[in-house]
Amino acid sequence: MFKNLFNSKGKTGTGSAASVKTPPAQTVKDFCMAAGAADKEAVATYIAKYGKAAIDLPCPETGYSALMRAAMHGKDQMCKDLLDAGADVNWKDKTGWTALRAAVNHNRQSTAKFLISRKADVNMSDIYRDTPLMKAADEGNMGIVELLLDSGADPRAQNCTRQSAARVAEQASLQRPSKAYTRIIETLLAAEKAANDAEQAQKDAAARTARDNTEQAVLREINQGLSKSIAVPRQLRLKGQA
Repeated sequence: MFKNLFNSKGKTGTGSAASVKTPPAQTVKDFCMAAGAADKEAVATYIAKYGKAAIDLPCPETGYSALMRAAMHGKDQMCKDLLDAGADVNWKDKTGWTALRAAVNHNRQSTAKFLISRKADVNMSDIYRDTPLMKAADEGNMGIVELLLDSGADPRAQNCTRQSAARVAEQASLQRPSKAYTRIIETLLAAEKAANDAEQAQKDAAARTARDNTEQAVLREINQGLSKSIAVPRQLRLKGQA
């Protein structure tokens, strides 16, 4: 919707983004709230007035960006509009949250899937090194856990307390017993094993390659040595015949 606000040089209808003054704090707050409410008219008006550079400004009260607000409320189309207008899909607030993390925290699976399709980093962690996968595990959301794993999330990553996503799910299950956690824990442990097996297979392949290269080098040296030992007597025979 907002693509027409910018021409090929990145300018808005009221001038370039770089030349537009920083909007007042209340205006930024209203913009972020409008994004969360999917108020397209208010969002478009803000972007047209303040430009692309003002899209990722955080709300002065919550610290969330407009994209994060839209994500946590599951407003997929608004997320698309903001990204098309120039929002940074991997922008982080002061705690390290991104729009993807906001979507996961609020169990917005379709929004998380959309953000991932727009290159959201599935392994980006917050200041406590918690990842979206860990939060999905904590929430007991199997659908998002599978989505993140399928999208390349690392099941072996550990937070600042050295807990992996599986361990986070185990802790959550003690507080909130549920069959969902059992499935999630099994899935995460299987993913950890698969990742470890894949890593070991790569190491084994590299070791075999190194060993084969060493054996080939040794054979070349042996062959070169044999060639020299055979050549010397032949030269001596030729000398004696002369």
